[in-house]
Amino acid sequence: DSVRAFNEGLDSHPRLRALLSQFRDWYYVPELDEVGPSKFIGYKNMSAAEYIRRHREELDGRETEAILGRWFDDPDAGTPEGARVRDRIQQLTAAHRKTPNRKAKTRKPRGWTLSSRNVVAERPAGAYAPTLPLQRTIKSYVRKGDGFYVAECADIAVVTQGATLDDVLQNLQEAVALHLDGEDLAELGLAPNPSILVTMELEPAYA
Repeated sequence: DSVRAFNEGLDSHPRLRALLSQFRDWYYVPELDEVGPSKFIGYKNMSAAEYIRRHREELDGRETEAILGRWFDDPDAGTPEGARVRDRIQQLTAAHRKTPNRKAKTRKPRGWTLSSRNVVAERPAGAYAPTLPLQRTIKSYVRKGDGFYVAECADIAVVTQGATLDDVLQNLQEAVALHLDGEDLAELGLAPNPSILVTMELEPAYA
């Protein structure tokens, strides 16, 4: 559940995506064919918002490593299992325009092999990600900068800005349209005529 929550949280929390290159200990769950970092998945009922709130002072990856080690171990170097796990980490970070930490370590369930029954159906090399339905919306986030607003898309490589909210939203529409012009939307994971879903990031209000 925590691995699933981590991967879903990356789509809706820019601050969690910004931390992708900092994670060092990654764990692979064959049933999902997904990975998650120990500092997130080692805590029960963790969510992206909760992690962002607590990760600097309250969460400790060393504690979770000690517990997760009961069920996971290192995949042997050069094995297909090790390649699968490393490939998923690379795909996940690349999907959000990040790279894995140079000191990243990988973990797999003890005794798991690619021939185990608890692995998803085999896919061609380099295509391990589960097939997902085409998205009908393009998620984007607007935050206030120093005298201007910045809009960033989570699903495609589009970032723009404007002096006002109206300006940045208009610029976002134009930038997305330009980015998608002539592209095969299905290859980008998008349904025909997708809409833009905008989330506004607000600073907390103090009395």
